[in-house]
Amino acid sequence: MKSKDIYKVLRESYDIKDAEIEKVSISSINNVYVIYISGQKKYVLKKWKKNITNIISLKFQNELERRYKIAPKLYVNVHGNYVNEDGYFLQEYVNGNFVEKNMNIAQFLFKLHKYLSKIQKDIKIEPRRYKKSIECANRELTDYEDYFKRKGNNDLAVNAIDLIDLRRKIIRSTNCIGYFPKKFGIVHGDFKPDNLLYVPSSNYCVLDFDYLGFKDLDVEICRASFEFTNGEVKDVLEFIHSYCYLYDHKEALRNYLNYLLINNFPLNISSYVSNDDLLKKLILDRKYLICKVTKAIENLIC
Repeated sequence: MKSKDIYKVLRESYDIKDAEIEKVSISSINNVYVIYISGQKKYVLKKWKKNITNIISLKFQNELERRYKIAPKLYVNVHGNYVNEDGYFLQEYVNGNFVEKNMNIAQFLFKLHKYLSKIQKDIKIEPRRYKKSIECANRELTDYEDYFKRKGNNDLAVNAIDLIDLRRKIIRSTNCIGYFPKKFGIVHGDFKPDNLLYVPSSNYCVLDFDYLGFKDLDVEICRASFEFTNGEVKDVLEFIHSYCYLYDHKEALRNYLNYLLINNFPLNISSYVSNDDLLKKLILDRKYLICKVTKAIENLIC
């Protein structure tokens, strides 16, 4: 979107007239802008893709900020809503440093899930008990393979087919029968270093609630155990145990691997994300993660 259109959104939706804008260069499916007032970073304006819209997530973000001060403050627009008709919403700019590898994050994640569970008592949310048989997954893999073969021999298509081949190979070698999770709860949905700030005045601040929902707890915990460590088995297990000492790490990791093998991200966003470089990065990240999780499970068995 052109800069003049962003100024129009700020002016008509939030009555902000004297501002400077900067598009943020991040690996995000959505468009994100930093808004400067009098030369200071003041707000973040975000535009959802139509496929990503998740109004309920903003209600949870608002409650996390109001009750616990661990999320950016949201601002209602002139119509009294969080999101305008074009998918824009405004939140405060939080000064902080992105968190990198940190084992202590496991305890914070446990606390975050506890807070989200408490908020759920006041906000109704539709459970998403996602599951899939191996027969269904194999049909989808064939469909995606055909789709990317029609794209030609470009770099994106080659990497996408490599991901499909990797998933098929590990499905066979692990005798995967599908994805049938058992532990559900309210989760952030995209908990990773890029979405967590360390703020000296208030400890941690969680960003980007686009994928929040009632989903598989194993997936969020195990993903974080790889995102916030170097991915070595002992560190992954330590992270999971730090989250909850009694958590069944073997079952959780196997369930997480099944999820990675069955779930079609990021292939399933290729139809509405036009940034091939971003898609390629997401595909390469997925391949790397699948290999890491598979190796971790093999080491556990040995």
